[in-house]
Amino acid sequence: GTATTTHLEVQRSEDAGTTWEALRLTTDTAGVAAGTSADLYDYEAPNGTLMSYRVRALHEVSAGNNVASDWAATATATWTDTDWWLKCPEQPALNMVVVPASLPGWQRPSRHGEFQAIGSQETVIVADTRGPARGTLRLQIDTPAEQDDLDALLDTNSTLLLQGPAAHHFTGRYVRFGDQDRARWIDKAWVGEVLDTLQWGEVAKPDGIVA
Repeated sequence: GTATTTHLEVQRSEDAGTTWEALRLTTDTAGVAAGTSADLYDYEAPNGTLMSYRVRALHEVSAGNNVASDWAATATATWTDTDWWLKCPEQPALNMVVVPASLPGWQRPSRHGEFQAIGSQETVIVADTRGPARGTLRLQIDTPAEQDDLDALLDTNSTLLLQGPAAHHFTGRYVRFGDQDRARWIDKAWVGEVLDTLQWGEVAKPDGIVA
């Protein structure tokens, strides 16, 4: 009809359109951008995964009240890289390539208590769901510039996204890092290369807009 387009709503899907979620934008957590055109970027697409994207037009009748068109035809794209990446979803300018020197595995802590009831030889177990994965990551850092880049990522105190190539058998996950330990490759003053050991724990995908 006579309605004009005032906003665009953009969504992404990692499972060929079975489920959809809003694309993280600079202005809105619901994937809504003002105007009739925009250049948007998905920095969190999993490595080697066929992604689906869709968009529809909105007309703002009043503040927070929109009417929408049908969804446009779904578009697909795949991002593939042989590098490991450590990313800050809310500050993608800090995203950097990293080189894992060690990623031995992870643990999922059991959350349960054992109780010995008075007068009984039976052990009573009270249990809940297992905790999220946690482990240790050691990164190879060759230059002072790479050290500065990693420190800038860690100093955001944000949830970060660790992604590896599909061939390396590691599912990308959102993590929070704990203690950082930096040691020279060789214990000599003239050695500039270092190894950073980081304690990590898996967490939920963060909310928030792109800074």
